[in-house]
Amino acid sequence: MIPQGLGSIRVGEDRTIPAVSRRPLVGRPGGGSALPEPTMEWPPQAIIAWAAQRFGERLVVSSSFGNPEGTALLHMVAQTAPHVPVVWVNTGFLFPETLAFQEVLTRRLGLRVVELMPRLSPEEQALAYGPALWSRDPDLCCQLRKVEPLFSYLQGYDAWMTAIRRGQTPARAQVQVLEEHRLPTADGFRPGQLITKINPLAGWSREQVWQYLDAHQLPYNPLLDQGYTSLGCIQCTRRMALAGDRGDDRTGRWWGQGKTECGLHTRTVRLEAGGSSGGAGWAISPR
Repeated sequence: MIPQGLGSIRVGEDRTIPAVSRRPLVGRPGGGSALPEPTMEWPPQAIIAWAAQRFGERLVVSSSFGNPEGTALLHMVAQTAPHVPVVWVNTGFLFPETLAFQEVLTRRLGLRVVELMPRLSPEEQALAYGPALWSRDPDLCCQLRKVEPLFSYLQGYDAWMTAIRRGQTPARAQVQVLEEHRLPTADGFRPGQLITKINPLAGWSREQVWQYLDAHQLPYNPLLDQGYTSLGCIQCTRRMALAGDRGDDRTGRWWGQGKTECGLHTRTVRLEAGGSSGGAGWAISPR
C-alpha cells in the first residue's frame, strides 16, 4: 500500500513541488563540498549515507520493482536513509506480478513510495497515437509512459539515486558512482536543470546483488524465476533462456527492436577521468 499522504500522482495534475535549492553540483569546478566525494571503492551503504547527508530532503531514489538491483538498493536505503522517498513510475503496462511485488516490498521495508503515472491512460494513448504504439514507436511510448512522468517529478530535487550497474549492458559499462543528469525543459527541446545522479551499485556484479538478497533473505520479483532477467512493460519484455548464452542482462527488453534503454539514463553528463580535480572532461554519455 502507498503510505498515507504519498499516494499516486498523475503527472499533469496541479501539485506543489518544493522550490529547487541551488546547491553547487558535485564534481563541478568550484562546486566542491566539505564532504569527501564517494568513489567506486566505497561500499554502497557508505555512498547512500553520503548522499543523504549531502542532499538531505533534496534526494530521491527511483525503482521499477522489477529487478534484483532495485531490491538490494531499496533495502540499503531503508536501513541507511529511511527518510528518502522512493519514486515508482507505474506505466499502466506493468506485469501483475510487478504490481503485487511493489506492495510486498513496500510493506516489508516500510518504504515511502510515491507512485507516478503518465498523463494519458493506456486507452487515451491509443486514441491519440493509435493502437500498439510500443510496437511502432517504442521510443515515443517510453517517453510518454516513463520518461516524462519521472523527469517532471525530478524537477523538484537536487539528486537522484538509481540501481544501475556497469555490468548490465555495454551501454552502461562506464557508469560512475557520481554523475550529472540533464533534465529536459517543459518543451522537451532545450537543455534544462542539471541534477546529481548517484549510482551506489555501479561497481557491483550481478552475483554480488544476488548474494546480498540471499544474505538478507529479501524477496524479489517472482518473474525472475521464470526466465526473465530484466523486467519492464508486458508488451516489451521477453523471457530469456535459463541456461546458455543469454547476452547481457537487458537482452530481453524491446526484443527485436534494437533498443535496450527506455531513455531515463540517456541524458547523463559523465565526468571523465580527471574531471573532478581539473574541472575538465564533461561530456554527454552515450547511455
